[in-house]
Amino acid sequence: MRADSEGMEPLPLITVVITTYNYAHTVGVAIESALAQDYPELEVLVLDNCSTDGTPEVIERYRADLRLRYIRNERNIGMVPNHNKGLREARGEFVNFLSADDFLLPGHLTLSYRYLRDHPEIDVLYTSTYFCEEAGRFTGIRQMSGQPFGAYAGGRNEFAGLLMEGCYMCFPTMLMRRDLYERFGELDEAIKAADYEIVVRWAANGVRFAYLPEPTVGVRLHSAQQSSLENYVADAGDIREFVYILNKFAESFADRLRGWETGISRHMWGRFETARQAGVLDADGQLRATLMECDRMLTDIRVRNASVARTPRPTVIVLPGCPHISLMERTLRSLVAQTYSDWEAIVLQDSGQSLGPLGALLDPRGRIRAMRFIDVVSEGSAINTGLRVGAGDTFIVLRAGTTLPLDHFERALGPVASGAVNVVRTSAAVLIDDGSPVPTFERNVFMPPSEPRLPYIAPFGPPESLIFTRTAVDLAGRFNERLTGFTVWEFLLRAQMQMPVAAVHSPVLLYARAGSGDVYAQYAGLPSVVRAVHNAFKTEDMSVKIEREAYLRSLQGALERGPEASSTVAGIAQLLQAANGTDLLAGT
Repeated sequence: MRADSEGMEPLPLITVVITTYNYAHTVGVAIESALAQDYPELEVLVLDNCSTDGTPEVIERYRADLRLRYIRNERNIGMVPNHNKGLREARGEFVNFLSADDFLLPGHLTLSYRYLRDHPEIDVLYTSTYFCEEAGRFTGIRQMSGQPFGAYAGGRNEFAGLLMEGCYMCFPTMLMRRDLYERFGELDEAIKAADYEIVVRWAANGVRFAYLPEPTVGVRLHSAQQSSLENYVADAGDIREFVYILNKFAESFADRLRGWETGISRHMWGRFETARQAGVLDADGQLRATLMECDRMLTDIRVRNASVARTPRPTVIVLPGCPHISLMERTLRSLVAQTYSDWEAIVLQDSGQSLGPLGALLDPRGRIRAMRFIDVVSEGSAINTGLRVGAGDTFIVLRAGTTLPLDHFERALGPVASGAVNVVRTSAAVLIDDGSPVPTFERNVFMPPSEPRLPYIAPFGPPESLIFTRTAVDLAGRFNERLTGFTVWEFLLRAQMQMPVAAVHSPVLLYARAGSGDVYAQYAGLPSVVRAVHNAFKTEDMSVKIEREAYLRSLQGALERGPEASSTVAGIAQLLQAANGTDLLAGT
């Protein structure tokens, strides 16, 4: 073993396993990309599944490199058995599978190994990829549902996520500890989607994954590959193998699916619809009948899970976009001071230096982690990312500057703990900082949480005044990623139509700065958002229609006074009252 260039302990051997069958036109690129890696302790193992083209001649070009080992099967044993044979032949402590039509980018192995070395609690690292045409021309970067816009390390229910969103992990990018196969078995040779099955199996058993959004592998997309639309979806292999995986694990790990059951069902039927559009006719109805049976299983699991009382564990999603570190500190200190201690926080960032060290300083217990996005995302996308990577069963969305009462979680989670409530609205107030020694404390600028009618007319209040469970998201659906602003309001309306909403008096305290124009800018585009929400949630109730028009007139009037009128304490309070419909209550 050679020592790491950073002066660490000797480096372990990594085996890159390249499986191939009749890929003479691309296998050379795969081999070269592996041999060109700057990680020194390397074995490149090529498993030729009895190719009938010029593959042996291509591989002969590289036989002089002692890092290369070539094994040619006497007969074609099948794709997945060939992977397992490569695994048994591999000598490395770490393994990276690479298809003959894909290739590693420079530095992939060094980056991946160093990450696993520095994070010993992580078993598997996966990264993003470049998509390429068969000829090798880059066409885009892989960004699938379930694949977040930022890095994460553990802390995610990968088991439920993989069943609800498909295999968002790209197998050729994954560097994994070889002992995983010794602990949990080899790839399942009964299906083509063995890479999907193995990560679900690992996740079910508590294996910890990490993700880096940097593309470090090139993946070719073409019609001849096993996973193509023509070879896998059109013959119903995609949906049938998903059902196989679901049936294999769902019942045994049912408690891990709490709050995900409906989403998994939606995903299953979405796969069925994709197969149907690709030409699967299901003339005898057997495939649909199989899916109906799976649906009944998921329904039974949901009923059983709902009957088991649990102490809620909140995940706090802190939205990006705050330029003031002092406001972020205020919010995080408020969390650390909570008398209810079993929570986690995910601080989302769209730019700037990582706030992870600040979280570690304020909370040595490690409950605060940071995720920096690779691009600016919408509010809905940010919240959905928090839902994906959060480990909690209950959620609250905060913006920097918000502070919570010390016993906020204890009060607000009471109805959730009973098991009968999945959405809670709390009261809210605002602290308007006008530069004076004692900032103005304004009440009555947001809707009272006990008013169920007004959310159908105006925003129900700030995002911070809503607490919801994963089950609420499972039933109502994820947050709207295309609605500009006030996505939490639209989510509440969908949830309120399906489930009871409890009201709790525990006022969250928001921060506003007089003279900055920030409050006006936040609400300037609200009328168009309101009209979109009104159109999405139509009503025949004439009184609601009248109140909606009155609300829009009031809001428009408040905005017409301009940003200058909304820069004083009184102006901010009036704008908040108009924007949130509280002024409508004054006359009732």
